[in-house]
Amino acid sequence: MILDPKKLVELGVITNYSNLDEQLQPNSFDLTVKRIQVIEGCDGLGKPELEDAQTIDESVFSIWAGKAHYVVFNEIVKIPQNVCGLVIPRSSANRVGIRIDSALYDSGFNDYIGATIYPWVDVKIEVNQRIATMIFMDAAGDRLYKGQWQQHILKTGGKK
Repeated sequence: MILDPKKLVELGVITNYSNLDEQLQPNSFDLTVKRIQVIEGCDGLGKPELEDAQTIDESVFSIWAGKAHYVVFNEIVKIPQNVCGLVIPRSSANRVGIRIDSALYDSGFNDYIGATIYPWVDVKIEVNQRIATMIFMDAAGDRLYKGQWQQHILKTGGKK
């Protein structure tokens, strides 16, 4: 069952949002862009080579068609036991030719949310623009996430 995002905000599962009225949806919570980087290569899973995306000014990223880009969202989640989250694109991103892939976020995950975007056309994306949404669901697992990305960005600021 999809959980009520309003109740999750009240419980502190979702923090660091900028505009609750805009971001709170009936069945999900919209995620806003903090930073975008170009994925230039990879030294194995979990070790991407990232370069800052070109900016038009400090508030607009210029994204090129055919390149994979990594997006860090502003929002921080602290997912409790028996809950998991899934990031999916907003329909507005889909309409302008941006494919967004992310992952399942396990119970116990505590950090910023990220996604990879694949624009089919050149596009400009503003800082704080809503391009993805996160749904939260019941989960029956008896363990919590303890992987390599636990509080990675919170600890490092996203630096290697």
